[in-house]
Amino acid sequence: MLYVHPRTTSLSGAVAGFFKDLEGEATKELSNDDVSFHALRGYVPGDDRRYIHWRTTARTGQFMVRQFEETRRSHVAVGLSTSDSEYAEDDEFELAVEVCASLTLQSFRDERRLTVISGGAPISAPTPRRILDRLAGVDREPTADGIVAAARTIAVAVPDVSVALLLCGPLPTPAEIREAGACLPLGVRVIVVRAVAGAATSMRRISDVTVVTIGSLDVLPRALRAARA
Repeated sequence: MLYVHPRTTSLSGAVAGFFKDLEGEATKELSNDDVSFHALRGYVPGDDRRYIHWRTTARTGQFMVRQFEETRRSHVAVGLSTSDSEYAEDDEFELAVEVCASLTLQSFRDERRLTVISGGAPISAPTPRRILDRLAGVDREPTADGIVAAARTIAVAVPDVSVALLLCGPLPTPAEIREAGACLPLGVRVIVVRAVAGAATSMRRISDVTVVTIGSLDVLPRALRAARA
């Protein structure tokens, strides 16, 4: 079978600001080996001597070791709306698919954990080529799910999501965008990318959601760099 893959653009450096593994959100769980320093405690047999804090040990007269908070690695979720009601033109849906493909490829390059939602269901694909094959067959449908349903699916299917990118056309209302953002847990960064044929690049906030509007694929890297600021 012959697949015609969506066009893509390189997002190298454009999305890095969204993903801060080394400054990741700290959990409530404590660890003896991680990147987020938490506190000092007394040495117990079995502790790694590499984490002895010698200056405090010298001052107190007993071995003290560093204890760390465990941090979560970024898990990216991309939700593509396939609802006919959210696009005014075929070109807008094609652009949204191209954005999805570009984000997907960049996540693979950066070795980010990634989940892609299309039509209300996760796309299971182990390689970039396979996921592009799947995106090549995606189409919009009158009864398909939009960004609110995509956000709900992400909340259930990706409980550890840290960044959610929801892709749609120009027709979702501010209320729908606000509802989509509210479907996701607190602390998740939500970016809605609107594909609007011929539109100038713009950015605004709706509640806690960053809304980026683009009119062509070539402006996507610049738009995402602006959105991460």
